[in-house]
Amino acid sequence: MKISKILLGLVFPIWHLALPHAIASREPIELDPSLTEAAATDSHAGPERGTALADDCAMPDKLKSDGPQSSQVARYEFIDNGIIRLGIDIESGGSVFCFAESATKRNVLNHFDRGRFVQQSFYGNSDGTVWDWAGGNAQKWVWNPVQGGNYSGIPAKIIEQKLDGNSVYVKTKPKHWVTGDDINDATMEQWITLDDEIAHIQYRFVYDGSEIHRITDQEMPAVFVDYALNELVSYRGDAPWTNAPLSRSNPGWPNEYHSASEEWSAYVDANDWGVGVYTPGTDKVTAYRYEGDGKYGPLAEATSYFAPIRRFSIKPGVTIDYNVYLTIGTVAEIRSRFADLANTAER
Repeated sequence: MKISKILLGLVFPIWHLALPHAIASREPIELDPSLTEAAATDSHAGPERGTALADDCAMPDKLKSDGPQSSQVARYEFIDNGIIRLGIDIESGGSVFCFAESATKRNVLNHFDRGRFVQQSFYGNSDGTVWDWAGGNAQKWVWNPVQGGNYSGIPAKIIEQKLDGNSVYVKTKPKHWVTGDDINDATMEQWITLDDEIAHIQYRFVYDGSEIHRITDQEMPAVFVDYALNELVSYRGDAPWTNAPLSRSNPGWPNEYHSASEEWSAYVDANDWGVGVYTPGTDKVTAYRYEGDGKYGPLAEATSYFAPIRRFSIKPGVTIDYNVYLTIGTVAEIRSRFADLANTAER
């Protein structure tokens, strides 16, 4: 079976649990009750709060042969077309940790730990694992392959990597979020290209295991951004791509759910500027904001999260292909660019 560029049947879950990323920064997932125990910025150049946190999109493109920066830069690769800049973390399965305008290099993403990137993550059956994310906060968990690594910092390993100008490819052996074990019967791939103001990510997940996993919400993909981007914007009506009024909200904790009839959502600041994510064929979104330390920046505890979601089961032999588009700008610019894609791109 192949799931590719199509909208799978999706309904809102009856019960959904999200856990605070101040400790382990993990995406929310749907769990049955029986499984549980338990400021906007006014500058595009970056917020005033949290300025001590590294703006890591500004690191050199190439690894220096000597000097103190070498150990810091070795784990990152960047592509930059002069308009936008994107970076992947080599020591976190090639997950996207940096997305910025080339001129400012301000990272709009958050990568506090290996659960917070723009990355693949899938969910399946209860497997007896328990995530004690804050000591005494034990949570029964599920089969959960993650591109970046596990909650305690064990990184996922890249199997294959190619970097060519304004494109990058990685193939990754995912980690189980709780145990840190390799998920040996699955692989994750991503192809990334830059086209003017748009970053295009083609994701692939291949499962060769024998277990049929339960139907549940799946992130397409998980997206963590700077806490300074506080307002969630999407079109939630029944007349998509007609320039009908958009809907806005300030998500709290835990996560909330919205329709996204134009299949994109964005987090923006008080100037209506931020980052948008478009996943064709995915018209629902879940989101939350976690205050954490209250600071802004790519390495802050605080984060704004959202994920386009579909609802399906991971079955033996499945290959899941889907496309994701990222852009930075005002809401009007974001919507216009995605409308052009909707009119011209293969769905």
